[in-house]
Amino acid sequence: MKYIRNNNFVHRNLMGKDMLFPIGKVQNNFQGAVLLDEVSLFIWNSLSEKKELSIIAIEVSRDFDVDYNTALNDITELIEQYIELDVVIGISE
Repeated sequence: MKYIRNNNFVHRNLMGKDMLFPIGKVQNNFQGAVLLDEVSLFIWNSLSEKKELSIIAIEVSRDFDVDYNTALNDITELIEQYIELDVVIGISE
């Protein structure tokens, strides 16, 4: 499975905090914003194109000096949360 960010959310930096805000129809069902840390922002930016979790884990392990398995486990958990929030979309190919 590949994943891509939902373009019905936009990234903004407000007062030094990186956040995702819903736009369009998503606003009706989503109250508030999603706060991003440095790694979450990296993943959000990485998902501008469809990617498998394994590729994202390689990128995160390379750029944040963390081992691959730890990165993959953490990314899997984050993506599951983002899918529930409709921030990320899973695509079967």
